Amino acid sequence: MARKHVKIEPDRWYYWCDKLGLLVWQDMPSGDKYIGPKDADITRTAESGRQFEQELTALVEGRGNHPCIVMWVPYNEGWGQWTQRGLPTWSKTWTRAGW
Repeated sequence: MARKHVKIEPDRWYYWCDKLGLLVWQDMPSGDKYIGPKDADITRTAESGRQFEQELTALVEGRGNHPCIVMWVPYNEGWGQWTQRGLPTWSKTWTRAGW
């Protein structure tokens, strides 16, 4: 298994993971800013939140057809967390509708 938590690889990388049977755990890159262990969570602006959702949608739509991806993780180790209650509901509704 490979965990991709800082970046999204080119489509060709996922193609080869599919071919070779390598499982992928894909995190959404966190964006905004780094949060240290003693730092408080960031407060995203509405614009930043919309951008995050747009980029998460693009990630899943762009790579969602690869069977190697066995887990989608919207928050990388808590960096950039926001709307913890809203995003999972949005994700479930969106993924059930299909991409």
